Amino acid sequence: MISGVGGVMLSLFILISCDGLEYERQDNPSQRANQNEAGNNIEHSRSTAITTAVERSSKAVVGIKTTQLTGGRGSLEFDLFEGFFYNPGQPQEYTTIGSGFIVSDDGYVLTNEHISSHGSEKIKVSLHDGELFSATLVDADMQTDIALLKIDADTTFNFVEFADSDSLQIGEWVIAIGNPTGMYEDGKPTVTVGVVSASNRSLRHDPRSNRYYLDMIQTDATINPANAGGPLVDANGKVLGINTLIQTGQRSQIQPGLGFAIPSNRIKPLIEAFKKGGSIVHDFDPGFETVPVTNEVAERYNLDVDHGLLVLSVNKDGPAYECGILPGDVLLRVDNQRLLGNAHTQALFNQYSHGDSIDIDVMRDGDSFNTSMLLRKRADRANP
Repeated sequence: MISGVGGVMLSLFILISCDGLEYERQDNPSQRANQNEAGNNIEHSRSTAITTAVERSSKAVVGIKTTQLTGGRGSLEFDLFEGFFYNPGQPQEYTTIGSGFIVSDDGYVLTNEHISSHGSEKIKVSLHDGELFSATLVDADMQTDIALLKIDADTTFNFVEFADSDSLQIGEWVIAIGNPTGMYEDGKPTVTVGVVSASNRSLRHDPRSNRYYLDMIQTDATINPANAGGPLVDANGKVLGINTLIQTGQRSQIQPGLGFAIPSNRIKPLIEAFKKGGSIVHDFDPGFETVPVTNEVAERYNLDVDHGLLVLSVNKDGPAYECGILPGDVLLRVDNQRLLGNAHTQALFNQYSHGDSIDIDVMRDGDSFNTSMLLRKRADRANP
């Protein structure tokens, strides 16, 4: 009897439970719709402006491996003991690894000169899918650290577009993309994200080098060493600059937030010059000799300034003399840019072409004035 009642009650409980489940199922379609909508929102939220920008630009990013020969002497020496001539210094191969990005559908590639330069024996370019091509150096410029390559293939490539680097905003999102050849077999690029920390940064990265970087974009997006030469893109996937260097501290420790990129508006004119075969001339002769104004120089010559260049001598046949500059003058600015030393001044001059006129702020005997200098090549290059 008990078991019978229990059986009935159990059946009743199951019936009620099933009815309850049936009742809940009637509400399930709307709940499932809500759940699907929530899932779609989560999936949509994963796709941001950054992921879209990476998708737009990453297929044009390449890895570059350059092989050069270094060392060795061309002359032979005679070994008195062995009785034959030999080369005392055999050339050695060394490889540079870096990144680059394709700037046209026919395979022109932009990178840094310190990655691919004149004298390169072999250049290999790997695409985002791991496909490998040989490339040829079109031209390279040491002063600006820009090189242009051409992929040796008759095919159509993905390429990136340039943004106007003069319109960048401090604090806007930027993405550093690189393809360190040899690190990943699939060739897929690496991505780091940050913001524009500052602009118009000028620095001399290596005190032993004549290369002086002007108007660099500073970013806290990590620029790994093998990612140099890759693009720094904005949220639209367009190139704001070329990732070039990182500032290091003691014992070569990387300083976070100190990555630098050459702005796109400095790059674009060089690309066209390289393609046309135009030579990039950086040896303008202003016709003066100068020394940077230091505390010691200012004290010795009784100067009332703490920056600029003190003119030591002037060539009477040069453009400096023609525009009124004399020994003892202090050059303060070139086209409203404060002069920081001889290397910095030369880098400023390198922005201009033969025949350009530049404005120079000069101080003489405590008084300031402005003059215009017409640039021309050195005499030995005026008529090559």
